[in-house]
Amino acid sequence: HERSGQKVTLLGVSLGSTMSLLAAGSEAEATTSVLAISPDIDVAQSDANVASFLQRMTATGSGKLASRVLGLGNPPFTEPKRFGLRAGILSDLGVIERGKNFASIAAETLTNLVRTYGLTGAWRALRNMNVTQTRLLPELRSLNLTSELSRLPVPVHFVIGECDPLVPASIGQRLHELSKSSLCAVTFVPFAGHLVHFDQPHIIRSILMPNRTDDSSSRSATA
Repeated sequence: HERSGQKVTLLGVSLGSTMSLLAAGSEAEATTSVLAISPDIDVAQSDANVASFLQRMTATGSGKLASRVLGLGNPPFTEPKRFGLRAGILSDLGVIERGKNFASIAAETLTNLVRTYGLTGAWRALRNMNVTQTRLLPELRSLNLTSELSRLPVPVHFVIGECDPLVPASIGQRLHELSKSSLCAVTFVPFAGHLVHFDQPHIIRSILMPNRTDDSSSRSATA
């Protein structure tokens, strides 16, 4: 905006969605809208929902899964190690990116980092991820934007994967209610986990480019 003088559209995923919402709140005059994919709205409630989900999975899963969940412990997850352990379990259960486990997601991420930044740059990026998590995770314990959703200063389109345990049903219902009377819109995407833009990319394209002709955009999604 500072360089071009034009308003911008913010797109964020997970915590990036939360950052985009906060940025739009303080920079509304520079923002046209926000596309928020799988946002962190209430971290404590999200943690509790994930804990309940994992307990249900262990009841019907293997002993190995039960052992991993037991070793994980209870929320909050304020250390990168435990946060990463939970991400690994959820990934292996297929609710982060459907059809991929933690090993495949990590390998793909590392490959992309090396291709983009080179070996040294990739190492620095991974180190910075750890530094960022170490500083940020303790502050996330108290993150709750629920009361602020009704005061959104710019139009926001929330996109939620129906298979994502990180977004509690209560949050989804709250967003659905807001979409009836505010600048908020919400799309619930079937057969999608936390990374909706990977699981159902045509849905994201149809929102960003609504006039684009794309047969795949006719696939079902509820708004």
